[in-house]
Amino acid sequence: MDEDGELYGVKGWLLFLVLVLIIFGPALSAWGIYSELAALEQSDPEFAATVDFEDTSLGAWIVWGFSGTFSVAAGLLLAVRLKPSSVWFAIGSLWVFGPILNGLLLWDIYSIGEEIDANLWVAFARTIVPAAAWSAYLLCSERVSNTYSFRRRDRS
Repeated sequence: MDEDGELYGVKGWLLFLVLVLIIFGPALSAWGIYSELAALEQSDPEFAATVDFEDTSLGAWIVWGFSGTFSVAAGLLLAVRLKPSSVWFAIGSLWVFGPILNGLLLWDIYSIGEEIDANLWVAFARTIVPAAAWSAYLLCSERVSNTYSFRRRDRS
């Protein structure tokens, strides 16, 4: 809180979000990709020896690179650039590299005639929940509003 007793600054849940965007999110995502590729390699060594596996691996790491870059950029913007556009960039990044990207993946799988596994639907839902929760926090939080001059409040 500042001298007036208002919530202000990159502290509390906002600081947690910044750390997630800069450090924990990209690190956990990299670990997830590595684990999934290793499991796929272990379960199907013949497929792991194909060009398709190499393409899949390369594609996964390229997407991780883009999403990680945007995640770190969103966290840094929230940490140092205290303007409303930083909040909008963070919200956009959460949705584009979460539910939207996963939704496109599901659509791609469906469009080639493959059946979508229940685990993929669960994974898709797991991207919606954090994007929605953090978006709601960024849009409704008094701290975010005060820190980024996000919306004018009536002071009467």
